Amino acid sequence: RGILFLSHGFGGVWRSEDGGNSWKMIDQDDFVDVVFYDVKEFDGKLFAGSSNGIWYSTDDGKSWIKLLTGFDDVDNGKYQIVYLAPYGERLFFTAILDKRYRQGQPGDGFLFYLENGKVHKMNCPDNREITVYASYPYLFLSSPYSGLYLYKDGKWEKILDNKTTRVYIDDNANLYVGTIGEWWFVGLKTHDGWEWKQIKPVSYTHLRAHETSLH
Repeated sequence: RGILFLSHGFGGVWRSEDGGNSWKMIDQDDFVDVVFYDVKEFDGKLFAGSSNGIWYSTDDGKSWIKLLTGFDDVDNGKYQIVYLAPYGERLFFTAILDKRYRQGQPGDGFLFYLENGKVHKMNCPDNREITVYASYPYLFLSSPYSGLYLYKDGKWEKILDNKTTRVYIDDNANLYVGTIGEWWFVGLKTHDGWEWKQIKPVSYTHLRAHETSLH
């Protein structure tokens, strides 16, 4: 409904109804030190993944109710919910181990989905710092340690073997994938998959040299 939410690393969530011209902090007792990482609409409600579990709102984000997942380390914030992905009648989300508990190791995580009010854990091919993205009928899982996966026929299939992070899919089912250290990849949709092309930004020095050669 055109409502904006703003959060930052020190805790607290702000809300704006006028396009960001003014902001009001959401003030409720159980929101101390809560940081929002992702907000999505699902099942007629707003859902938020946070540093302290998953929350939902029925009043456009004026107030929030904590949804207990049944997994204590998720509900108490040891694993932080960083990505939400509505997919049909399911809301998928990933919970990643907070940096305080990693001891220099990758952030292990879990893939869950909410369906009919219950949270279920789902197996995945890699659990290191995973992100999830969905655009029906496609469901993707991404890890900077192993690559990009597509859920198909009840199993995960790797479709890009790079250090992938965030994923976006457009209306024509073309994929845009960020990576660590390899810039971006664009996957142009074909009848049986995607044709990949790496995209690197042109440096200013290279651009100036090109302009000079044209003159």
